[in-house]
Amino acid sequence: MMEFAAWMAEQPQQVKDEAQGRVDAALGRAEFYARGGVLDGFCLCSDCCFNDDPFFSPTMFEEFVWPYLSQLIAGYRELGFYVIKHTDGNIMPILEALVAAGPHAVDSLDPQGGVDLAEVKRRVGRRVCLIGNVSCAVLDTGSDEEVVASVRYALRHGMPGGGYFHQQLHIHRHGLEAVRADAGGVAAGGRLRLKCRRPLVAPQPARSGQPCRLFGGPMK
Repeated sequence: MMEFAAWMAEQPQQVKDEAQGRVDAALGRAEFYARGGVLDGFCLCSDCCFNDDPFFSPTMFEEFVWPYLSQLIAGYRELGFYVIKHTDGNIMPILEALVAAGPHAVDSLDPQGGVDLAEVKRRVGRRVCLIGNVSCAVLDTGSDEEVVASVRYALRHGMPGGGYFHQQLHIHRHGLEAVRADAGGVAAGGRLRLKCRRPLVAPQPARSGQPCRLFGGPMK
């Protein structure tokens, strides 16, 4: 990270040229995949944030990351792919920029990074599908009551109006008990029925009122 920060300061154009080359290469591969018809979309998994703050200031993010991220997402969408932008950590200082880059969904809405799903839903919930916000730390080491509280908080603030995909932040750690991994079902009383209009990824369009575990917001 220190070497990369120095590179950005000393040779900013070289950094941008490298980013552009990687975008071009990724879109070239995506064209190949589109012809094969074997993918629904991409999850862009490069983290952008620490728990305290983003890796870069909002100004630097908009200069060095946003132009290439938005170009990549636009290219994927033009080819007919869905796009999820993942990052752990505190995304709040760059939330609007992430959404403006144009992904169908943003993941993982990290509560360990101070991300409040209620605030995210209020600010951008009508523009992008939201994924996550159940704390992995709580699933690993919290009490049953803390697990249920984390799950219910995410459901209470994520569900209204649709456009929310309920899940933990990322992978379960090895050895996590199955009952903890299925905390969503426990918190919801064992069975959760959600109304969904437009699924994020599904073999066939879901009809209104069908039970649905995966659903998205307005997508174009």
